Amino acid sequence: KISARIAFWFGLAEEMRSMLLNREPVVTRQIAALAAHSFPYDNSKVQRLTGIQFRNIDDTISWCCENYVKNVKTD
Repeated sequence: KISARIAFWFGLAEEMRSMLLNREPVVTRQIAALAAHSFPYDNSKVQRLTGIQFRNIDDTISWCCENYVKNVKTD
């Protein structure tokens, strides 16, 4: 995790570099500032209203990887 101040200066430096090289910036000040913050989410309302139960992130990533390996075509 980086501080908001460091994120700002990193974004500014990247924007200046991109202007000098006439390219799109990889990271802007706004994106860098957002990366410095966390945004917690609560899905309890959706679960309560719909009855849907969600998998945790570790199970989801594992499921995705297993299905990718099963379905990828190797030449």
